[in-house]
Amino acid sequence: MTAPVAEGPCRVAAIDDHPMMLYGLETYADEHPDRYTFVGHAASVADYAGAGFEADVVLLDLQLGDGSRPRDNVRRLLALDAGVLVYTEGSRNAWVVDALQAGALGVVLKSEEREVLLDAISQVEAGLPVISHQMAEMVHAYERQRPRLARREEEALQLVAHGLTDRQAARAMGISEETLKEYLKRVRVKYADLGRPASSRVDLHRRAVEDGLIADAD
Repeated sequence: MTAPVAEGPCRVAAIDDHPMMLYGLETYADEHPDRYTFVGHAASVADYAGAGFEADVVLLDLQLGDGSRPRDNVRRLLALDAGVLVYTEGSRNAWVVDALQAGALGVVLKSEEREVLLDAISQVEAGLPVISHQMAEMVHAYERQRPRLARREEEALQLVAHGLTDRQAARAMGISEETLKEYLKRVRVKYADLGRPASSRVDLHRRAVEDGLIADAD
């Protein structure tokens, strides 16, 4: 499939806690204003929206200092009419999956050569998906080990993983403790079926972190 020719330079922005990673891209954009315009960077999606940036493609780091979830960040950027390209170190497959399922068009590792990143930006600007074979294999392997939780099961897991008691979690969900325990029982069974036991609260917290349902304490 051939990407359509864009009119004017591609406007690129970045949401990353470490803007020095983007120095090479900014320099290249300055040297090739006919192809790319780097409109700015922000530390969070909220900061990006507040700054009023207008970008065709946004490079989105997965782990931001505000503890936000990739899925929510991608959806908000899409609502701002920006194509989303995940720009990551590649150590959190759960969050990559989260972002792709929410509508991100591609993934590029920060270890890739600049030319790979630039090509990916052009693809995303054209509305085309882009993901390396290596990353695709990693994502597919991870998805096979991720349970399919119903919405309320996921909500129960998140609350308990955050440290709430059964009573507190049930109250937050507007359900009885018995119903909450039933949701958690289903969660444990689904994890056990995949060879990822979650019998204790410590296990539940670990699984929630591994699957990107809550942010790591780090």
